[in-house]
Amino acid sequence: MAGRTLFLASIEGRFKLIGTEPVLADWFTGVLRVPRGEMLAYVDMGFGSVYEEELHIHVERGRVTGTRVYDNRGKEIDTRRIGVANLPGRENRFPGDRDFN
Repeated sequence: MAGRTLFLASIEGRFKLIGTEPVLADWFTGVLRVPRGEMLAYVDMGFGSVYEEELHIHVERGRVTGTRVYDNRGKEIDTRRIGVANLPGRENRFPGDRDFN
């Protein structure tokens, strides 16, 4: 997947795409987290819930620069720590994100 680009194919909510073609998301830099499998632990803060697997997609200015799959099965899950890590200003920062730098 590295070397690919991120396109926005649709938007839900108060904004909408103009036209029918996907738009290159070259303004986006960050890590997209894609949960896969069953939820192992619910965390009521941001997107902190833990799933069997997570696909992390690292994007720099719309270009996919790396991917990694994390298998959370059998790991000890500290929901309190995850909740604190997802407080405003800290959300969406995960230890595995550093692996892409």
